[in-house]
Amino acid sequence: MRKVSSESGRSMVEMLGVIAIIGVIAVGGITSMSYVDSYFRTSATLLEIDQVSRDIDDMCSWSSSYSDCLTGYTTDDLVDEDVLASKTNRWGGNITVAADGDDSYTITYEGVPESACEQMSEELNNTDGTKHFVSLSNTCNSSGTTDMIFVPR
Repeated sequence: MRKVSSESGRSMVEMLGVIAIIGVIAVGGITSMSYVDSYFRTSATLLEIDQVSRDIDDMCSWSSSYSDCLTGYTTDDLVDEDVLASKTNRWGGNITVAADGDDSYTITYEGVPESACEQMSEELNNTDGTKHFVSLSNTCNSSGTTDMIFVPR
């Protein structure tokens, strides 16, 4: 004769425990993905800023001043010349480049989130002698977005 077991299947408490564990893992994964996305955007933007600066230096190497070289160029022109990859940055704000006198120019990124602004400021103001920028003017504010202006050397 077969013995009937009173413990067949899973209890409701065990199932709720498994669901709770899955929920905690999912929340951790979403948080990690958000951090990775933010880190990627910021890192890619830093590389892009450096490359844009070098491309402008190359483009203007024939000229004695940036104001002579960049006069008349629009953002669309710089995209066509492959100096800028796009007219907008990774946060949807505009990118502009303008001469700032004869010996400098500015690269402006609009609408950068505060956390990314602070991270890029820290990285670009690192004075180890290898950075391509001599100053960074920005307002990392708590309103959520800010405009960053980069002045290359």
